[in-house]
Amino acid sequence: MIITDLRVNHVTEPKGYCYEPVSFSWKVEEGKEAKIQNYARITVKKGAEVVFDSGDDREADSLDYPVRFQMEPRCRYDWTVRVMADSGETAEASSFFETGKLQEAWRAQWITPGGEITQTDAMAGYILEKEFQVLEKIEDARLYICGLGVYECYINGKKVGDEYLAPGYHSYDFHLQTNVYDVSAYLNPGKNQIQIWLGEGWFKSRLGFDGGVKNLYGDRLYAIAELYIDGELVTATGADWTTRVSPIVFSGIYDGEIYDARLEEAQKICAAVCAMPEKCGELTERYSLPIVKKESFTPIEVIVSPKGETILDFGQNLTGWVEFDCNLPKGGQIRLTACEILQDGCFYHENLRLAKTEFVYISNGKKAHVRPHFTFYGFRYMLAERRDEEDGAWRALEPACEAYHFTAHHLRSDFDQIGQIVTGSAKVNQLFSNALWGQKDNFLDVPTDCPQRDERLGWTGDAQVFSETACYNMYMPAFYRKYLWDMRAEQSMIGGAVPNIVPRIKEGMIAEYGSCPWGDAGVIIPWNVYLHYGSKTLLAETYPGMKAWVDYQRRLEEKEEGGHLIKSGFHFADWLALDNEQPGPFGATDPLYIASA
Repeated sequence: MIITDLRVNHVTEPKGYCYEPVSFSWKVEEGKEAKIQNYARITVKKGAEVVFDSGDDREADSLDYPVRFQMEPRCRYDWTVRVMADSGETAEASSFFETGKLQEAWRAQWITPGGEITQTDAMAGYILEKEFQVLEKIEDARLYICGLGVYECYINGKKVGDEYLAPGYHSYDFHLQTNVYDVSAYLNPGKNQIQIWLGEGWFKSRLGFDGGVKNLYGDRLYAIAELYIDGELVTATGADWTTRVSPIVFSGIYDGEIYDARLEEAQKICAAVCAMPEKCGELTERYSLPIVKKESFTPIEVIVSPKGETILDFGQNLTGWVEFDCNLPKGGQIRLTACEILQDGCFYHENLRLAKTEFVYISNGKKAHVRPHFTFYGFRYMLAERRDEEDGAWRALEPACEAYHFTAHHLRSDFDQIGQIVTGSAKVNQLFSNALWGQKDNFLDVPTDCPQRDERLGWTGDAQVFSETACYNMYMPAFYRKYLWDMRAEQSMIGGAVPNIVPRIKEGMIAEYGSCPWGDAGVIIPWNVYLHYGSKTLLAETYPGMKAWVDYQRRLEEKEEGGHLIKSGFHFADWLALDNEQPGPFGATDPLYIASA
């Protein structure tokens, strides 16, 4: 008999997550005669000190075992579960989790690019940096950090961690998620350098329709960080940090990225400025799962289109980006432009509306492995082009382009598949695969409607209708916990109504909440999560949002004199039905009739 899948709040070995409330879970497998758990004993230690001991608990629920004890900031806790089965077999397993800053005051200050280096639309990326000394051999080092809009941290030239697009997409006006990284292996005795690369991300780049809205949460980029070695603060962001323009001269969620490697060389450096984000919530522990590379694909074909285009076909529609090796002369450029389908055998992305979906790399004349940093694409195909510094004209990349080693990496939140359906029909299996990839591609920190065009928003209707299938396919409770936290935060501003989009775009959106059946996500998603994973702790955490939505509907019904009917408001209703004689996405059935039903 063995114990597997030890998780804290549905995350394996979490660092710096929100544990309020905290819940443990585990699985028991491979018992010879065992059928049921007789009892379990859970102990939690801080070092050698036991801070919690359940004793032999016959009521212990392996799906959800809530525990209360006073947690301290920046601490590692080791926990052990020992199970005895009805057969008398026993098993024991251990894991750990680490707390973040909790209520501990930050000694670091928020900083932003300053001096003669200022924010402009043409220069979207900046680097904040500092040199510091480490006197002795490093035993244990932790970095506590948040960067806005999105960031990557480098210590001594090496990227910290394996997640991307941190701190993710959330309701920044309610909370700013802090990430915790074990950086012990990145530090050296003597002089060290830390860099925080910043891009616009969802925080600042345009979001929404018809060109979208920029600067939704702020018009500058920010960072805050503290680095501890063996529990002692070694360096923290402040006025002694410097700033310079990064090689990422443009980045945006919809339009892609331009990376000018010529700017990697030394540039003018100015002092950073201490300034706080003005329209944002407090720093908190993280809810978001990390966004990571989950699968990789090489081109199954290099297509030469009837127009003479060179198109890389990766054989799978995926969310992520393409990496490659580059050895062009200085000033030479490679441009990749994403699309999902071909038209008459040629590149086509007019269905992506105003989204450019490009990645441009400008060489500094040195060999380099190249990737985007602060954007992502929804694609199967990439149009590959090249131009030289002298002539300035884009032309198709040579079809024999094996030397570039193009590789597509699928990015999504770090959850894994737990279910599948396989039949005797290849076409039915492909249908299931398409649905599964629809989930993989649209679950990048928020459950989006699409990963490719100028939208990529957390539509609640799309999220709720797919939530049961999502829970069969993947292990989803931690992902939905974060989404539902943001949903409750947004509900608090609109009387308990559920927005049509979470996080909300609070500028330029019409009919933004309370629509049938989008608003029903506030009840359907947490209930489906409970049915699949059995966590009453998570259900209790999400219950206030469920109740707020029902109370909102009750107040609306009373205002409209009862009858259990919906008598007003905007409703998507029979969305995308084809039975309406009038052109458009609305079905012919009365939206209020559908909403009442």
